[in-house]
Amino acid sequence: MAAWHQLHPKQRTYREPGGALSNVEGTLIRLRVSRLPGRRDREPKTVWLWWHGDDPASLDLNRVWRAYLRRFDIEHTFRFAKQSLGWTTPKLRTPEQADRWTWLILAALTQLSTGSIVLAGTATILAIRRSPAGTPIRSTQEETDDEMVRVWRNTGWPSTATASSSARDAEAGRPRPPRSTGRSATMRDVDDRLRTLLSELFEQGRAHDTAEPDRRRRLRNLEPATAALLTLVLRIARARDIVEIGTSNGYSAIWLAAAARDTGGHVTTVDVEEWPGVVENLDRAAVSVQREIADGGRFLVGRANASVDLLFLDAERVEYTRWWPHPARVLRPGGLLAIDNVLSHPDEVAGVLRLIAADGRFAAETVAVGKGLHLAYLQAS
Repeated sequence: MAAWHQLHPKQRTYREPGGALSNVEGTLIRLRVSRLPGRRDREPKTVWLWWHGDDPASLDLNRVWRAYLRRFDIEHTFRFAKQSLGWTTPKLRTPEQADRWTWLILAALTQLSTGSIVLAGTATILAIRRSPAGTPIRSTQEETDDEMVRVWRNTGWPSTATASSSARDAEAGRPRPPRSTGRSATMRDVDDRLRTLLSELFEQGRAHDTAEPDRRRRLRNLEPATAALLTLVLRIARARDIVEIGTSNGYSAIWLAAAARDTGGHVTTVDVEEWPGVVENLDRAAVSVQREIADGGRFLVGRANASVDLLFLDAERVEYTRWWPHPARVLRPGGLLAIDNVLSHPDEVAGVLRLIAADGRFAAETVAVGKGLHLAYLQAS
């Protein structure tokens, strides 16, 4: 970054209140970067910024750069809302319709930002989308936003008529078209039956854990928000070979298996013992899950190299360091390691997080959702 102070534009265009042309003194800032995140094939361009203020001593180059990034983010948010979400597409007749449509777009943006939080903080995690053949492909932020739209379109968003067409139908006395559920035959989200079952299991688990004094006998189910985010990542990554260590009552396995339907994947869930009710819960969910009764470390030792797309650790957290390096060994390049409870129990996972950071092949990020979900993406060498 370089800056030149006390400069003014070559052409004077600013006028004083009296109408006279005036020189506007400012600082010219040149910004150069060595590379662009996720775009190694493109040479970065030089960015030129202009700053003008009443007090030159208050100039903070880092603050100016951050302000530019913020403006850039706002401008592209508007662009995304218009081009991808169709903010300006409907031909609305009244201000009330326009306000209602704008609020719907804001709700959609909120849903997308909730889902894409996992993609924030590291450019490499943006590459979790893979081609059908399994070859990692480069991904840009704009492409990822569009991918999020495609994913959310297929997770149960209802398709509705525009406000203007519905108003015309009502004014003309014609019945409105029946509301579509927006769901395909394969269903991109758990159906109503599974939603009811998952809600029931979570409430039962919470009540059980509240009354159970022995921590080792608690179910410790995944938080629903964490489960929703994890299954969204599963879909985006198109994971097919999914392993969960820590079955408990089958709550998280049902979430994963329901999402694996969309990728043609298969879930294997592992625990050191069979918890009461787990077989019945999986049968009620009618999902395909392979259960293994084994120590998590022993199970990983027996897995082949590069045989897992998504490995989810939700067992005794202090054991994770003992299992290393097998969690990394069994992951395919482009695979994802997910660890829960990293914010609620930081001391118990500190060791494995240090091992992940020291490995050098992972791009990792902790997401503040539920009790804290750590996502580590194994980069292709």
